[in-house]
Amino acid sequence: MSFEQIQLICVILAKIIFIIVPFLAVFRREWRYTMSKTAGILMGYLFFVCVLGLTCFRHFLSRPWLEMAWACTTMTTSILVCKWMVRTDWPVTIYSLFSF
Repeated sequence: MSFEQIQLICVILAKIIFIIVPFLAVFRREWRYTMSKTAGILMGYLFFVCVLGLTCFRHFLSRPWLEMAWACTTMTTSILVCKWMVRTDWPVTIYSLFSF
């Protein structure tokens, strides 16, 4: 594993720890699933994003336009995953994620 790949995995983990987990903590009463199912969904999301990032984007990590595309893709999937796990309205979900 190269330094760029390790850095990409650390950014993905930081995003989940510092954005999605506080979001789930704030909206704990509106969860759709139990804690074990929510943890499984987050692990599946982590696996999906890491595999996608390491296979598709590893050759293009030095290009700034692709880094922006990667950031937009992961933020969109974060919004969709959080909306799937919590019973809130779209504007509340999007505003909360962007505030974190």
